[in-house]
Amino acid sequence: MWEIYAYQNADSLFGIFNAAATIHGSGDYMAAVAAVAFCGFIAALVAYAFAPEKLQGWKWLATVLLVFSVLIVPRVTVGVVDKTGGSAVKVVANVPFGVAFLGSVTSTVGHTLTGLFETAFQVIPGVGALPSELSYEKNGLMFGNRLIRETGGVAFQDPNFRTDLVNFIHNCTMYDLIDGTVDPGTFSSSDDVWALMASPNPARFTTLTSAGGSITVDTCPNAYTNLNGRLPAQLTRIQGKLAFQLNPTLPAAAANAAIAGQIQQAYLKNSIATAAATAADLIRQNAVLNAINDTSNIIGQKVNDPAAMVLAVGRAQSVAQQNAAWLNAGKVAEQALPVFRNVIEAITYALFPLLVLLMLLTSGRETMLAFKGYAAVLIWIQLWPPLYAVLNYMASIYAAYDLAAAADLGSGAKALSLQTASTIYSRAISGEAVVGYLAISIPFIAWAALKRMETFGTALVGGLSGLQSMVAGATAGAAAGNLSMGNVSMDQIRLAPNRTSAFMSNWQNDISGNTFSSNMLTGRTAVSLLRNQGYASRVVSMRVSEQDVQDASRQVDAARTEAVAASSERSTVLSEAFTKGLAKLKSSRSSTGSTSSQRVQRKRELRGAGHRQGEQLTHERNVPSAGCKALDRHQWRVPRTWRYAAPMAEAPIRIQLRQQADYRFEAHFEGTEIDPLQTDEPPPLGGGTGPNPARLLGTAVANCLSASLLFALRKFGNEPGRMETDCTLAPERNEQGRWRIQRIDVRIQLGVPWASLKHAERALAQFEDFCIVTQSVRGGIDVQVQVVDSAGAAAPVQHGGG
Repeated sequence: MWEIYAYQNADSLFGIFNAAATIHGSGDYMAAVAAVAFCGFIAALVAYAFAPEKLQGWKWLATVLLVFSVLIVPRVTVGVVDKTGGSAVKVVANVPFGVAFLGSVTSTVGHTLTGLFETAFQVIPGVGALPSELSYEKNGLMFGNRLIRETGGVAFQDPNFRTDLVNFIHNCTMYDLIDGTVDPGTFSSSDDVWALMASPNPARFTTLTSAGGSITVDTCPNAYTNLNGRLPAQLTRIQGKLAFQLNPTLPAAAANAAIAGQIQQAYLKNSIATAAATAADLIRQNAVLNAINDTSNIIGQKVNDPAAMVLAVGRAQSVAQQNAAWLNAGKVAEQALPVFRNVIEAITYALFPLLVLLMLLTSGRETMLAFKGYAAVLIWIQLWPPLYAVLNYMASIYAAYDLAAAADLGSGAKALSLQTASTIYSRAISGEAVVGYLAISIPFIAWAALKRMETFGTALVGGLSGLQSMVAGATAGAAAGNLSMGNVSMDQIRLAPNRTSAFMSNWQNDISGNTFSSNMLTGRTAVSLLRNQGYASRVVSMRVSEQDVQDASRQVDAARTEAVAASSERSTVLSEAFTKGLAKLKSSRSSTGSTSSQRVQRKRELRGAGHRQGEQLTHERNVPSAGCKALDRHQWRVPRTWRYAAPMAEAPIRIQLRQQADYRFEAHFEGTEIDPLQTDEPPPLGGGTGPNPARLLGTAVANCLSASLLFALRKFGNEPGRMETDCTLAPERNEQGRWRIQRIDVRIQLGVPWASLKHAERALAQFEDFCIVTQSVRGGIDVQVQVVDSAGAAAPVQHGGG
């Protein structure tokens, strides 16, 4: 059996070799081989006919016999050996000898070199020895730093336990530190803070959550006993999660068995802990330290202390800002390059069937060059693991010194404590980042070695260029004096925005979204604003009652409800105004028994009445009644060309909204027999049981334009057939970040072709001016209208738009 050694890609190689065996055994592939061989035979025959002295035909025949007899016909068994997952050898039968031979030889050479280096690194005497748990062959690059990084970010998973622990730290431990029951210096440098918290003041109390979810109050000593009894289960849960995260290729049982020794060796090798510290002790110390840091953040929110919240946000942003670049670079070493290598290896094996077909078209020296190039790629890939093993050893040794220095308490003693935890975490991820940039040079160094070291120096310089650019980018701001560490701003007011006066300010209405400018009048007020003396900047009293917070929340909900209701009323009124006008128009045109002269006379009367009322409404403010609150600030102006809708001004239109539940309203149209219309906001704000104001607005515009076009065409004796209208609304955020309907696209399709319509150009030029809704909203919304006939042809002329 020919063995192929796999590094975190045993499953993919098993699938590739199975596919190769299936392809070479299929009739379709053999037919392809025969077709390619025939083409090669024809080419060789032609070459031999023109130059028989070069023996091109005989060379080709010898090449074909060699390829068939050595690379294709012999079938062997391949075993894929997983060096990182620990799974059983995966056996594949009927694999062509050529790909099995090349893969096994190159893989064995790479595995042997890697194993020799790893074994040598583990038996080095003194501090230079590398534990087997941290070797590259088992766990990849910088596994020790990854262990420290992952364990440094652990947190208790159970929300009830975490809440009880945070309350215990706030109500018991914090006061013990204040009154001296626990010495702050000893607490900050201890490698086991949980043990120091074991004797709190019995006169203090804290809350505990039972298994059923009920909350009780008990003394601090009893609370510590309760938490200490629940702690082992929490640590087991965290350790199991780390086992799966750090050993993804191992079975569950093997991962749980391996994680304890891995954590212990990582902390011991880097001098952060002693040999007596177990994995559970290290996980508990990290989790409790993170809980102590979280307590200051959470308590600041509970007591409504803006100063504490701003400090917590600034500190968190500072840490994230500092570590983001290091984390990204560390991911290159941890995931990107190993995946890149495994993908290239799998693709190379998968190309073997194509290599065989290519060889059937060549002969002699060309065949050997193709075979050499294929083998060179396999050798190049297998040179990566031993080079990575060397890099992992060197980087782990230097990282041990760096992390040991970060764990120093100043007295020569080293420990994972409240003082050193943050520094250890940052040093761990920065070490990963440096190795990540150096790892980029490994493929180039391997290729240079394959090419007789001709470009070895260039490969080394290329690998360091990325590290140089990273360091330059990180230090440029600090060298210039521009160092930003978590800047958080509150109550920032700009004075004199784009104005010459120093006493002008801008502010925005939270409900309407409108921006207003005001004059501060006095220099004292301006100076107060420059100091950012806003409400949120002042320290809020801890005696703020829960009732005050609830009242403020209800006022905010009420204001939001009124804003949504006002918007819904406005859209509903616009739609109903047009509907009623259209109904009256249809009623007036449906009367029968009139002579043609009477119809002409009636049109003249309507035109005269509309003209007079249009003149009157153009010069007067027409304010709707209180029944339409959403329109009480707007002035309606009826265009003079809107003749058929003049009867709309005969009486005020009354609409009444009745709230059903939450944002669901029922609109009643007084003075009509129209059924009530139900409106609602879409989820998650509402239930989506009816149209919202935005859809009603689009309906009003589309309906108005359709009816106006019908009116204009019928004026010239046309019947446009059955009309269909599509309306699309485009909501966008304005400069203040508020949602607005910025554009409405309306497409009207007639039921007849243009050729059947008389004076269509004149009707299209004026129908948009008849639409009261469109012309009313065009001052704030871009309305685009397209009219096509039954065949989809565009309008013969550009219609009006005003």
